[in-house]
Amino acid sequence: MFLSCGEALYDLFPSAETDTGFTFDARIGGSPFNVAIGLSRLGRGAALSTGLSSDPLGRRLERTLKDEGVATTWLVSKRNPTTLALVGLGPRGVPHYSFYSHDAADCSVGEADLPDLPGSVTAIHFGSYSLVVEPTGSSLLQLARRHHEGKLISLDPNIRLNVEPDAGRWRRRVEAFSEIAERPRRRAPAQHGRDRTVDHRSGPPVREPPARALGAAGPPHGRAALHPRSLHPPRPDRSTCR
Repeated sequence: MFLSCGEALYDLFPSAETDTGFTFDARIGGSPFNVAIGLSRLGRGAALSTGLSSDPLGRRLERTLKDEGVATTWLVSKRNPTTLALVGLGPRGVPHYSFYSHDAADCSVGEADLPDLPGSVTAIHFGSYSLVVEPTGSSLLQLARRHHEGKLISLDPNIRLNVEPDAGRWRRRVEAFSEIAERPRRRAPAQHGRDRTVDHRSGPPVREPPARALGAAGPPHGRAALHPRSLHPPRPDRSTCR
């Protein structure tokens, strides 16, 4: 089972301007949300852990996960609203995002909401702005520290300075997750030139999953890591409403 942790939201695209305002096309999204669905479509066991609102938008997100075969065991129901990302296009057609996420459900996951993961979860993905928004960011870091042993840790920082403008905060948090991801797992002797990883819970060695195929820049030593350039985010976009 591959557990994806992070935001679940709607991208709002202005579709038409009317006499009284705008109409919008709301698309389900969120990077970790999409990771879980993508893995499920590939026939892999996948689950999502995030805070989902009990409002109609949150219920629609949950229904989509179930329809896609994603396990919803570790979703946390919240009365907080659902995050909205307003998408506009710049003069060169580059998407521009404004996040409406203050006190939103996916940003409000506390340590008490963290799941006690079973041995069937063999890989955990963390991303993207959920790494730094609080209390979710600190809670996800605790989850990684508690359950990294014997698991593949995948990271996708997707640094957005219009969510958190403090580049130093991003750097410190990414380094904290990277340190956990880089801890090597116990190795079994290589067979036919290939390394294998020992799963301490089930006993028999299993082949090492290809970290790069899971979206992490993983060196071939039973761990997932980040490229150093990930620690140097782009210029901030100050348009976010929080």
